[in-house]
Amino acid sequence: MRSTAPASLIALSGSCAVLPTFEDPMHLTGRSALATCLALALSTSALAASALPASAAGSPGIRISEVKTNPNPDFVELVNTSDAPVDLNGWKVIDADPAHVPAVIATTETVVAPGGFHVFDTALLTGGFGLGSADSVTIQQPDGTAVDSQAWTVHGAPTYSVCGDAFVQSATATPGAVNDCPVAPSWQSVKVNEVESNGDKVADWLELVNNGAGPVDISGWKILDADAAHVSTPVVVPANTTIPAGGLYAIYTEIAQTPGFGLGATDSVTVLLPDGTTTVDTYGWVGHAATTYGRCPSGTGDFAVTTVSTRGLPNACSPVRVNEVESSDATPGPDWAELVNISDAPVDVSGWVLKDSGDASPYTIAAATSIPAHGHLAIDNLGFGLGSGDAVRLYAADATTLIDTYAWTAHATTTYGRCKDGLGDFVTTVAATKGAANACPGLATQPWPGSQSVTTADLVTTFPADLSGLAFDPNSLDVLWGSQNKRGTLWRLVRDGATWVPDTANGWSAGKDPKFPNGLGAPDTEGIAVGADGFLYAASERDNSASGISRMSILRYDPSSSAATLTATNEWDVTAAINLAAGSPVPPIGANLGLEGVAFVPDAFLTTGGFVDEATHAAYDPAAYPNHGGGLYVVAVEDTGKLYAFALNSSDNSSTLVATISTGLPKLADVNFDAERARLWAVADDTVDGQTSLLKLEGGVFVMAEAYDRPAGMPNLNNEGLAIAPRAGCVDGTKEVLWSDDGDTDGHSLRAGTITCTPPGTPTVTAALTGTQAPSGWYRSAVTATFTCAPAGAPITSCPEPVVLEASGADQTVSGTVTALGGGTATTTVSDIDIDRIAPAVTVGGVVAGRLYVGNKPRPTCEGTDALSGMATCTLATSSTPTWTTITATATDNAGNVATATARYRTLPLTVKGARWVDGAFKLKRGATYQVKATAVTSGRISRLYRGTTPTAWRALVGGASTVRIPPAIRPGTVWRIQLRAGGSSYTVKVVTTR
Repeated sequence: MRSTAPASLIALSGSCAVLPTFEDPMHLTGRSALATCLALALSTSALAASALPASAAGSPGIRISEVKTNPNPDFVELVNTSDAPVDLNGWKVIDADPAHVPAVIATTETVVAPGGFHVFDTALLTGGFGLGSADSVTIQQPDGTAVDSQAWTVHGAPTYSVCGDAFVQSATATPGAVNDCPVAPSWQSVKVNEVESNGDKVADWLELVNNGAGPVDISGWKILDADAAHVSTPVVVPANTTIPAGGLYAIYTEIAQTPGFGLGATDSVTVLLPDGTTTVDTYGWVGHAATTYGRCPSGTGDFAVTTVSTRGLPNACSPVRVNEVESSDATPGPDWAELVNISDAPVDVSGWVLKDSGDASPYTIAAATSIPAHGHLAIDNLGFGLGSGDAVRLYAADATTLIDTYAWTAHATTTYGRCKDGLGDFVTTVAATKGAANACPGLATQPWPGSQSVTTADLVTTFPADLSGLAFDPNSLDVLWGSQNKRGTLWRLVRDGATWVPDTANGWSAGKDPKFPNGLGAPDTEGIAVGADGFLYAASERDNSASGISRMSILRYDPSSSAATLTATNEWDVTAAINLAAGSPVPPIGANLGLEGVAFVPDAFLTTGGFVDEATHAAYDPAAYPNHGGGLYVVAVEDTGKLYAFALNSSDNSSTLVATISTGLPKLADVNFDAERARLWAVADDTVDGQTSLLKLEGGVFVMAEAYDRPAGMPNLNNEGLAIAPRAGCVDGTKEVLWSDDGDTDGHSLRAGTITCTPPGTPTVTAALTGTQAPSGWYRSAVTATFTCAPAGAPITSCPEPVVLEASGADQTVSGTVTALGGGTATTTVSDIDIDRIAPAVTVGGVVAGRLYVGNKPRPTCEGTDALSGMATCTLATSSTPTWTTITATATDNAGNVATATARYRTLPLTVKGARWVDGAFKLKRGATYQVKATAVTSGRISRLYRGTTPTAWRALVGGASTVRIPPAIRPGTVWRIQLRAGGSSYTVKVVTTR
């Protein structure tokens, strides 16, 4: 690691380096002029001995006059300020690098005449070296006695020169000649540097830069846009406003101005001197920038669209920046530098170059190296160490174009890092975060997300002092609840135009005195909230009748009482729990450092967000806390700067600490739950400049999401209460915010402003239908609609219960609505739900049930009807026995409901082909042969004609048929039988012979 040798500076009195004419000692040119001027300075003791190294007292008059460090070649210019020649043979020079040894300036006689110069390149000397951006040079006599020394922290542009009392950057390089010193700072060095025309979270603004070497007073300067109507009402820079050398000044054009103006998409800004006519600088544009318009490089370059808005900071022209530096790792470990990409896309940094304050050992970033969007790249194999006084310089691949740089004069106790990460100035970080976002001290705040101006909102002397807690009534935008500490008074305020006044109804005109549940005492009510039950919950830090004793309690009051004194229905004393959670401090939390605010957080928000109960280390389960009122009560403790969430049992007045929440603030004054933003607001008073920290539920715990400054137009008041109107109060994208000033500054305790409304974060709800559904879309069963809900931002209150549709009918509809805590709602509707749970009607047509059919069989039909979903199919099925045929009709409707009907008719077990059936018998001719066919069977036996009870001869069925011959000798008119035997059964048919 490198260390920087201490540097001693020599200052020349007056402006001897500016010598343009012969008219007087301050306007001489050439070596004689310089010598004359220096002689004059020496004769008046302008060269103070204390400015020289101790060893240089009485030394020859050789002094450093000018130094060039970048780009190569470097040079050092010496001047002989004495009135006698000085021989530099054997004289030496050394820089700040302890690894270097002094290099000899001249090895032969080298005489510098009085007033003359000697210029040399340190790198060309024997044992020479280059000069870095944070470095020094010391001139020594041959015996090592130091004669003069100069040091710097960044490269000169173009050189450093002794000018008057300072070692400053020159106007131009003048090796071997009189120094070209910058003129005194003037308004011409001020330029427009950055413009925001599309509004940041506050308003439109422009930024000025002072490129000069000294401060410039810009008080009374006037700013105009392109609108001629604004000529008579320009924005005016406030009195006593000065931009230091190299400094920046940003001013809003539409707030804290009368009347002010916004900047348009196609517009311009013109900066004028107080005379209103002399133009300092102007810039115009066409179309809003996605970020801002700014000079690149910052201060001197042309205007371009910047990478990010950097109000009050140097312009971000490259998305890659030096972000964190470790120059003295305590581990120990290697020195490292971290780069950050602040853009939304990866950046290829292959071949880019890193240097320290010198140029001897540059580090080149490897090929195929990129930094992801919003990512970090830490480099710890730099090849060079970083000293206590050193620098990190980042160059483009050409090794010439400087991208970013940071220099320091001593090691950091941790690291140096930008705060905010990637954007802010370098500070000493809280801890090293190599390759990750910087750990910045304090809160990284943003401007208040609403109006930057506030107005008084109460009448003078309404509250003598000590108004602390505030809460809007959730059921009325025109009702505000307040709590006053010390005196311990609760207030119901109503809106009267732009003012809030005490309600004159129900005994509230002078407020009401709260008491503890026993009807005694004087609770020091610091905070107030409206619970889900409509009761008031007050946070009290002590009993003012015993004010030296801490009694941190949450008290519950009935706001509908007409009594002048309100007695608490419940008290939950949380003193012991909070002291235990705070680590049992000794002494305990003080009586005036306890509860400052209280807020109700509903269970729906907590369970939807997966809140973890620190008492059980499991997901928060509301059922585990009986009688707790549907949510947790979160209190703010001033002393610890933390929030504590309690489940309050209204039955036995017990309480359970469910969570301890860090806020990032050292002290607290109030807490609010913002359902619209799904955030807890942790509020600080003037001890922390009125900052607020917003906490979101993530991973089961509350973590910091955003932090805001108080409105720019509001003084740093002792604001102990904050109330944000419900979403119903949004008008044109903003809604009311109220602050309570415990100090009643200027006779007012209430101040009103606005905050930007957050879009509702509309939740989503979908419905899924379950039931027995046919391909046609019709259901033939009850249909259940089940709803699925998802939050979008604010958690949902509840998801609709399932709906069951049981009745048959076409085009039915079911709907479900979900509401978010922040006010967003969503409804889903499913229509055209067709349900048919009724079977169709069906009959068998074309058949007379029970009739005997001989010969031509009937032609049955399927007769089906359905009045709701309609018929899909109607089919017939036939089953037969030798004596019966059954017809079954099956009807199916479009919902899939099925109905059946049957019809049976009689048949003969067998038929005789070609014979007539008359009077219950077949008529057969004598001597003829007939084919006999069995009904419903294909195998079995057919008998010959027989009389009596039992056949005597049989013939087998072939294919269900056989033949029978009628003997010719049979007497006509006689009755015979033919028998069929099949499947173990016998069937008989009568026949009668004919001629």
